[in-house]
Amino acid sequence: MKTERIIWGIVLLFLGGLLLLENFNVINFEWSVIWRFWPAIFILIGVNMLFASSRSVAGGMVTVLITIVLLGFIGYKGINDQGEDASSWTADDDASDSSADTQKTNFFREPFIAGTRNATLNIEGGATHFILRDTSSELFTAKVKKKVGNYSLFKFSTDSTETVDFKMTGKTEWDMNKSASNEVRMTLNPEPIWDINLETGAGKSNFDLTHYKIRKIKLEGGVAKFDIKLGSLNKSTTVDVESGVSKITIAVPESAGCEIKTESGLSSHDFAGFKKVSENVYQTTNFTSAQQKIMINLEGGLSKFRVERY
Repeated sequence: MKTERIIWGIVLLFLGGLLLLENFNVINFEWSVIWRFWPAIFILIGVNMLFASSRSVAGGMVTVLITIVLLGFIGYKGINDQGEDASSWTADDDASDSSADTQKTNFFREPFIAGTRNATLNIEGGATHFILRDTSSELFTAKVKKKVGNYSLFKFSTDSTETVDFKMTGKTEWDMNKSASNEVRMTLNPEPIWDINLETGAGKSNFDLTHYKIRKIKLEGGVAKFDIKLGSLNKSTTVDVESGVSKITIAVPESAGCEIKTESGLSSHDFAGFKKVSENVYQTTNFTSAQQKIMINLEGGLSKFRVERY
């Protein structure tokens, strides 16, 4: 019995089944659970090594049974652990204050310099729920409620461009009880044209960017969830997404002409209102005539991509 091939076959069937059921809205799976239980990989490797020298059917059956039990447990947790996804576009700013006794709150700000035409925001951090919705008279502000790690803010200027680096620093210990241990609520000044780069190993991001002029936004995530809403204040916007096992939802205005290019491996997608024009390329019917253009480039290993119009 080739146990290794059977195990990987079961894993692929498990992941493919989850993606298929999500596409048909049968389940809502919290993909960050896979990151939380990644040590299960060592269990599978260890069990396989124990029975590698034995070609007995019983040894192979034990390995397969343990694999099924572990995947079943992960599937159960991913379907039922939805409490951390309560945030939406209209979430209450004080929704998470109930856990204030175990969190530390920090504030960061960078003043806005009159005449700034362009600005870049670089964000790095894991185990964090990033929220960006509101505008500010400052260039950048952040309210951080944290249980793990620390954050740093650094700004430098070149000509008429301000660059803000907001990063998680120090040793980060993953909270096994929550998919996003920290919460960061950010605001930006609406005057400059913004480039935003977000890199998160695991966590969630809810960005309502309708109040900002966005030129570029780049999202990089390992096991993450991104909810991005774009506006119509800039004539050209480019969105680049690189993800591992993530769930990405991007909302674009109906008035904008939008093109999607995908390189997504085993990922699934839902592009309602888009027409396939060539291999891995999709466009809205008004792409040529629309004054505003949004270019979306999607690259993922095993992710779920959804682009919707509003």
